[in-house]
Amino acid sequence: MAMSSETPMGRRYLMIRAREAAAVIDHNWVSPDNQRGLSPESNMPDWLTWPADLLLWIGGVVAGWFFSKDAASFTDVQTAFAALVLAAFVALLVFWRNLFEYCRSLWKTR
Repeated sequence: MAMSSETPMGRRYLMIRAREAAAVIDHNWVSPDNQRGLSPESNMPDWLTWPADLLLWIGGVVAGWFFSKDAASFTDVQTAFAALVLAAFVALLVFWRNLFEYCRSLWKTR
């Protein structure tokens, strides 16, 4: 039984298919800034995950001094060193003024 666009069921089917096609076209739009044809929302994780990538990279460098990258526990050690780097960075942010004043007081006594 073929559906005709004249029947109510046929019109509904055509409307649903048209909406699906429009959604595909809207999702794959291309703007002058975005040459890949992806929506801007699909690029969001790039700027959200680069700090984690940087921390894990630093943790990997430090873990590489002590462990082989082929070791089974390398990922765990890398994550632990990344957590230490993050803790050190947060501590510097919190105590930067006190550290600056302390270093300045040491410099003045000379």
